[in-house]
Amino acid sequence: MAAPRAPLERHGRFVFEFGAISFEVDPTTGGRVTSLKFDGRELLTGPDVEPINYGSTFWPSPQSVWFWPPPPEWDSAPYEVQRDGSTLLLRGAESPALGLAASKRFTPDPARAAMIIEYGIENRGSDETKVAAWEITRVFPRGVTFYPAASAPYPNIDLALPVTTQTDGVTFLEYDPAKVTGHEKLLADGAEGWLAHATDGVLLLKTFDDIPRDQAAPGEGEIEIYLDGKKRYLEVEQQGPYTTLAPGQSLSWTVRWHLCRIPDSVAVAAGSAALVTLARATARR
Repeated sequence: MAAPRAPLERHGRFVFEFGAISFEVDPTTGGRVTSLKFDGRELLTGPDVEPINYGSTFWPSPQSVWFWPPPPEWDSAPYEVQRDGSTLLLRGAESPALGLAASKRFTPDPARAAMIIEYGIENRGSDETKVAAWEITRVFPRGVTFYPAASAPYPNIDLALPVTTQTDGVTFLEYDPAKVTGHEKLLADGAEGWLAHATDGVLLLKTFDDIPRDQAAPGEGEIEIYLDGKKRYLEVEQQGPYTTLAPGQSLSWTVRWHLCRIPDSVAVAAGSAALVTLARATARR
């Protein structure tokens, strides 16, 4: 198989194209993933849907340390760009409020129809701190989001729980706008190290190292799903372990985005055993 191609630069953004996948990163806006297409179908929401909360971003956890808005050095400010063959490395500036800086390394894996994202967090402050990595991916409000569960969903302190169902150890959230009564959020301890979203004939599956509940950041969860109260988007999120960093220390956390077509024979619905089988097979690729 031919080596992966270097990303193409288009109007200041970088686009990886391989197989049916197009994956776009904007280093000028927090190193954000601004487009993910499979067979030309867009999976991520853009600024036309919501001008601030769009695409896929990266935050430090727990949110209680910074509340809102996210640190601009992480979420919206420009990142420094370094290219090495097919890999794109982005480095963010230090957040003065937190003493933390983020980095993102994007590498295509055409053989597995996947993108590998290696996130880094460096403590550039003068004091020891604790932090967890947190990826937030915004998709259109439709389809089914699901994950193997090690715990029942538990509520965010401020928001109501969305409606979910559980079948054979898997939690399903089948989006129904009629059931969304406001901003809603689910926290949970996952199992098996994957989280999936199925819509428009495409499965997006994210894999990562599974962590036990006691390693999650305070007030947070390994798995998090947020439903926008205005019904514009939903967030498919996961977090890494809550880690102590001494001054000068850093952590690395890797997430793999796998994409595949959903066969017509597979029901995209809560409780679909065939959909779970497809997700598990994709996670093993």
